[in-house]
Amino acid sequence: MTDKEKQRKELKKNLAALSETDKRLFSRRIAEAAISSDAFFRANRVFVFNSTKDEPDTAPIIKAALAMGKEVYLPRTEGEDMFLIRYKEDAEFFVNDFGIEEPLGEPCFIRPDLTFVPLLGFDKNRNRIGRGKGYYDRFLASFDGDSLALAFSAQELPAIAVNARDKKPNHVITEKGII
Repeated sequence: MTDKEKQRKELKKNLAALSETDKRLFSRRIAEAAISSDAFFRANRVFVFNSTKDEPDTAPIIKAALAMGKEVYLPRTEGEDMFLIRYKEDAEFFVNDFGIEEPLGEPCFIRPDLTFVPLLGFDKNRNRIGRGKGYYDRFLASFDGDSLALAFSAQELPAIAVNARDKKPNHVITEKGII
C-alpha cells in the first residue's frame, strides 16, 4: 500500500467518525467563511463542486453566489476530463459512477475567477490529497485565479504525501479558520 493509499484510508476513517450534527454545524461555519472571503466578493464566475455527504455542504455557497448575481459553474466528468457546466436553478442532474450528482448541459469553456476545491485531506502547508483521479490537480495546473479548498479540520494530517502533479489551493477553509 502506498503512502497516499494509507493516508486516504486514515482520512476516510476520520470522516466516518464525524457525527452528522457536527458535519452540519461545521459546514455552516465553513460556508460562512467562504462567502465572507475577499476572493468570493471579487469573483464574478464561481466554479464550485457539488458536495457529497462526507464533504462540507456547498449548497449555501451556490445559493449566495446566485443571490449576488454571480455566474455559477459545477463540474461534470467524462473519462479523464472535467468540464464546467453553467448552473441554473432549474438544472437537471444525474449521478455519476462515483455517486456524485453532476449537472446535465453543455460544457462551458470559460475561466472562472474563483474555484472551490474538494479534497480528502490536507496539511498545514496546504498540500492536498484528493480521491485519486487527479481532476482538480489537472484543472489547477493551468488555473491562475483564486482557489479555496473546503474541509473539516478532521481531514488535516501532519504531512500529505505529494508528487510533482499535485497542486495546492491558495487557501484551505475549515470550521476553525482559514489556512
